[in-house]
Amino acid sequence: MKFNKMLFLKLTIILLGIILAVLTGLYGAYPSMWYVLWALLPYGAYYLASLKLKSRGAIIGGGLFILGVDILIRIQIFYFPSSSTDSIALVTMPFWESIIIMPVGFLFGWLIEKGIIHLRSKGI
Repeated sequence: MKFNKMLFLKLTIILLGIILAVLTGLYGAYPSMWYVLWALLPYGAYYLASLKLKSRGAIIGGGLFILGVDILIRIQIFYFPSSSTDSIALVTMPFWESIIIMPVGFLFGWLIEKGIIHLRSKGI
């Protein structure tokens, strides 16, 4: 059986997102399975969208953007809160990650891949 690097990378990003959502959703002050399911929405959308994409760069970019923003938001909320309403971001971010951040990550990843291909064709 051949090792598929892209499948491994996609599943690693999704697994890290699941661990992040479960740890922050179930081990907080008010554990909620509904919140965990909601927090997993971007990773489910990412998996489904990555099945249709042909560009490796787009797949990597979309996943890293979602995971990166998710981690940064949780660090901001749990370690450096600036107000009592910061936790509202935990409720709204899965929506924004699915609608805005994932497509922007796909676009950046695709552009970086095209740039690398262009530089390789010129011998740089």
